Amino acid sequence: MLGEKDISFHNETNFNLGWKNQDGLLKNLSTTVGWNLIHGGLLGNFAKYDYSGVFTNGFVGKRHAHSVAQEFYVNLNYDVCKNWFAGVTTSYGFQGMTGWWFQPYVGYKATICPATDIVLTAGMSATAGYFDSKSAFMANGSQAWWVKVELPIKVGVENLAVVPFVSFNWAGNGALKANKQFVEGWKPYKNFGVVAGANLVYSF
Repeated sequence: MLGEKDISFHNETNFNLGWKNQDGLLKNLSTTVGWNLIHGGLLGNFAKYDYSGVFTNGFVGKRHAHSVAQEFYVNLNYDVCKNWFAGVTTSYGFQGMTGWWFQPYVGYKATICPATDIVLTAGMSATAGYFDSKSAFMANGSQAWWVKVELPIKVGVENLAVVPFVSFNWAGNGALKANKQFVEGWKPYKNFGVVAGANLVYSF
């Protein structure tokens, strides 16, 4: 970000704890409520630094000594048919960043072998009341459009899975507005990016 090492985005780590109910409210509908701890990445960066006066003061003021954001979330996921599903995740940030984050999506899931599935998901991310006072150059509204491929793999331990993934992301309203405020050829955000990683999931 901005070509500055001290305020550039770093790798992101998430710790997620949730409770899932299947077919409780409606047949084929799963409801998940949970808590997410985020370190680093976009939200961790905004949690650590205050960008509201970055241009007037000529420096970035630190808001906290950490790069941590926390949020509560609710996910509704509906199985449309055997392989297709749709849903939305609504999050409310209460530490580091405060405000609402929404992620509607549609997806397709198929079994490759008894131990491995493939999941293809497409969706978008949007915010409300999230960047109002946190940044001089971000904006609420759409934040990204994305396509994600996951490969859940069951390992030797019961109920344990490793989920490698790759996500292709296109910038939304927030990043595009930021890019327009700078001189031509200098963009703080990429219009397209690729994110790869892996999740370790244990169900109990």
